[in-house]
Amino acid sequence: SAQSMPSPEEIEKLVCELASSEMVEKEATEEVCKLIKEEFPSIHMQPDCETVVSALWDTIKARCPKGKESVSSIPSPEEIEKLVCELASSEMVEKEATEEVCKLIKEEFPSIHMQPDCETVVSALWDFVVPK
Repeated sequence: SAQSMPSPEEIEKLVCELASSEMVEKEATEEVCKLIKEEFPSIHMQPDCETVVSALWDTIKARCPKGKESVSSIPSPEEIEKLVCELASSEMVEKEATEEVCKLIKEEFPSIHMQPDCETVVSALWDFVVPK
């Protein structure tokens, strides 16, 4: 949607709020792994998908400014869905996020090789979350 794009600061705040919620982390990890198993059966992660996604999650949390992970205002499931859809429907955010995720996977998990390549897989996951 073409409504006002959140600023990079707002995006960081949203991502850090979401990343610091254990409920969101658990559900997101399960959903991502289910999706990867269904859509990309050729991808095998070491030791397993949940461990890899959880480690990515920890890496994202570690990049959040300290103090941002306060649990004072956990967004509701409806707010989370709205935030995710706003972020995911931005092509600029999609491109940057895809690059960041792939860079992170290459650095943290060099043993993971995606077919045909990371950008294609992450982009396909993105399209699955946000039907065009």
